[in-house]
Amino acid sequence: MSSKAILLDSNLNTNNYYATLVNGQKYALIPHLELEIGQSLNDCPIAYQTWGSLNKEGDNALVVCHALTGSSDVSDWWSPLIGPGKALDPRYYFIFCGNVLGSPYGSASPVTTNPATGRCYGTDFPSTTIRDDILAHKLVLDSLGVRQIAAVIGGSMGGMATLEWPLCTPHGYVQNIIPIATAADHSAWGISWAETQRQCIYADPKFKDGHYEPRPESQPSAGLAAARMIAMLTYRSCTSFDSRFGRKPQKYSNSSASDQLDLIGPNLSKPSVDHREHIATKAKKDKIAFSAQGYLHYQGGEVHQKIRRQLLLASIKQNGFS
Repeated sequence: MSSKAILLDSNLNTNNYYATLVNGQKYALIPHLELEIGQSLNDCPIAYQTWGSLNKEGDNALVVCHALTGSSDVSDWWSPLIGPGKALDPRYYFIFCGNVLGSPYGSASPVTTNPATGRCYGTDFPSTTIRDDILAHKLVLDSLGVRQIAAVIGGSMGGMATLEWPLCTPHGYVQNIIPIATAADHSAWGISWAETQRQCIYADPKFKDGHYEPRPESQPSAGLAAARMIAMLTYRSCTSFDSRFGRKPQKYSNSSASDQLDLIGPNLSKPSVDHREHIATKAKKDKIAFSAQGYLHYQGGEVHQKIRRQLLLASIKQNGFS
């Protein structure tokens, strides 16, 4: 059985670079958290943020569930919705957002310390589920004095958690749910898109089978960038791309995304031991990229004009004109 969450006054994740990127986080520690797969996490940190005040009855709580890559800072990714006079109004509600397990932004994850070894969990971090997140966050809410949730709201993966909240808690504990852009389960199509993105990250040499230092300069940023490009395609539809971009030429900055993210290789202005080899490699890649761009930018305008001329000529001959 999982144990009660202990509210902390300090940050347990001082060695976690990514947790420091989120301002104003609070922390709770769950001494023993039972996971759905049968394993458990000991001394499990949960990062969270709150806005507003809990009333005497403990029933004015709004729980916000973040998406896959989000953090507990709702004001960072849903700023138009939170604040006085907005949908999430801290004048009337006690707003809570907990960081999910496995996220690098504060809660227990591969980049937090395994108390059994004194080192980061890394690839030893167990598989967790959305139900595990709800259990952990419910324990934190219990320690905060929340007796009932007025509403749970979330989008994407957060929407999946929103659907699960009333199923994972006692009847009547959650009064309302607001799931956004989500589904009760992943389709085979959705799983395939996600797996394609994962393979992009696995293919990055910096991934090292997951054994890389949890710092920005060491992470597989090229694979992650490619994965997020693929993800963006799933966030839009064919018609939305046509209406927003069509076949119109787009304005590009002087430096490409590849240059900014260093997707092709190191900066050639910096000396390196493999300078000549890199130039040869980059030249090959540039040629391939140029050929691909030629294909992608091809409009077929001249071919269409020739077809129209041939059709017009055939029509004239068919009607007896010379």
